[in-house]
Amino acid sequence: MGRSRQRRHDDLLRQLTDLGDNLPLGPGPDPAFRARLRETLMAESFAAPVPERRGQRRRQGRWQGRWQRRWLAPALSAGMAMVMVLSVMVTSRSVPGDMLYPLKRAAEGAISELNPDKAGGELEAAAQRAEELRALLDAGEGGPHVGATLQEMEASTRSAMERMDRAAPRDREKINQFVEEQHKAVDPMLERLNEVDQEQASGYLDYIDGLRLPPG
Repeated sequence: MGRSRQRRHDDLLRQLTDLGDNLPLGPGPDPAFRARLRETLMAESFAAPVPERRGQRRRQGRWQGRWQRRWLAPALSAGMAMVMVLSVMVTSRSVPGDMLYPLKRAAEGAISELNPDKAGGELEAAAQRAEELRALLDAGEGGPHVGATLQEMEASTRSAMERMDRAAPRDREKINQFVEEQHKAVDPMLERLNEVDQEQASGYLDYIDGLRLPPG
């Protein structure tokens, strides 16, 4: 405790003692009472917390707020990313028509939003639709899901090309590699498609053939 605070306590003790000595009712406090009073005041002064200044509380509050914001935002982002990755892993084998397929697509969309390479993400989505198309045929599930998957595969490919044109000149190596891999995936499935779906798939392959860029 500082000297000024101790001096104030001593003054208070003297005032209480003087007040007791001047009261008309009975004698004043005896020396033992005075000693106990002094010890009590001293003990409470050490135990009492020092009040914070308003400026100090504001500075501490601002610091805590900044620290919480800096820590909370990355933590939430990391947590959301982990949830999305786990969702994709759990639903990776689902195909159109499955109960978990909407969750798979929602997770893909969320991850795509975080991916700075939007065009590359669209190409990956198109490749994923080709894998789903093969899974549908392997399971003997045709119907409207096959045609819808073909449409989404082409839509993702066209979206990727549009994004590449807006951002920079097209990446020749990436595009040619994509075309090659899509041919490897879709060509073996042509004979397994019905007439309508086969025509749609052939049209898609003709479209991506036109995307090839010559070397140089």
